[in-house]
Amino acid sequence: MGKQSDAQIVLDNSLRIKPDFTPASELLAVVLCAQNKYDEAINVYKNATRYDSDNYQLYYQMGVVRTELRDFNDAKECYEKAIELNPSLYQAYFSLGQINLLKGELEHAESMFKKSLVSKDLTAKSYYQLAKVYILNDEEIKSVTYLGYAIDIDSSYKYKAES
Repeated sequence: MGKQSDAQIVLDNSLRIKPDFTPASELLAVVLCAQNKYDEAINVYKNATRYDSDNYQLYYQMGVVRTELRDFNDAKECYEKAIELNPSLYQAYFSLGQINLLKGELEHAESMFKKSLVSKDLTAKSYYQLAKVYILNDEEIKSVTYLGYAIDIDSSYKYKAES
């Protein structure tokens, strides 16, 4: 047996004994995702929220898995729940912005990317995504301005813009 299979067995056994042990649920879901068992991982996260309904990280990670499956409506609900539980979870705002951008909901995408600007880790990414929103909205000056902000923070965005 492989290490992931062994880990899955140990975590499954742990959850049989103590089904409300959230760390075991989180780890099991990660192992299942590594095995491309995304639906099973979602079920693990859902079950964990029955015991730990205030754990924003469970909802956020479930949103990540749903995004991976391109189930954007359910992913959006997960990210919104995570934000409801932790309004400072700026990565969830960014993820919502990406979903809204993909769905063509540009006003909502803009709002979410602007909220994610608070996070220093996301600033350049958020500016770059805002530049995309403004391009799609035919707002060339804003697009160039926000692209410039992204490049000022991280010069690699210059090469993304050129490609």
